[in-house]
Amino acid sequence: MRNRLILFPILFVLAYAQTFAQVSNNDRLIKQAAIGYKLQYDANYSEAVSKAKEKGWPLTQKGKDGKLSMLVGIDVFGLPLYVSSNNNTIAAATTRANQLWPGGSSGLNLTGSSVALKDKLGIWEVGGRPLSSHVELVGRITQKDNSTSSIDHATHVAGTMIASGVNPVAKGMAYGAQNLISYDVTGHVSEMFSEGNNLLISNHSYG
Repeated sequence: MRNRLILFPILFVLAYAQTFAQVSNNDRLIKQAAIGYKLQYDANYSEAVSKAKEKGWPLTQKGKDGKLSMLVGIDVFGLPLYVSSNNNTIAAATTRANQLWPGGSSGLNLTGSSVALKDKLGIWEVGGRPLSSHVELVGRITQKDNSTSSIDHATHVAGTMIASGVNPVAKGMAYGAQNLISYDVTGHVSEMFSEGNNLLISNHSYG
């Protein structure tokens, strides 16, 4: 019996050590992947910008429907790759997030205000950043890249996620969230790898 009691803590320690080593290896691989994707993206984007000057491709363009597109690279055939923002109105209307709020049919009374959720929501956007001074978002956006221009679509999507409900009609899904992490689309794959361990959910309304 005594041998069994000694064996159990040894097995527990070994199992914990193995789990810790696995998590550490995963972190290391994710960081390596982020660096690799950044180098790959930077080289590809640099070539795309050079070709754009040569061939007259626009770096950004706006369609008749107001949809913004942005050059992000070239494909294996040397053709331009653009990402375009998508309309999120339908998604916002069909998630039924209001059923999770206080008074909702789920009885869960969730608002997203938990400290554990701070900096756990992210957004990547085409062409710019959310307007951080917007009354529904003020003081709750952290822009983590060098994007300086705020755009309507990014502000709208950020609002769909966390708008505080100053205007009740505009209340976001996690309206009590303390902070939202924000990036523009430039270098997005590398950034996603870098943020991957920190975020619980992120929104990418482009394709």
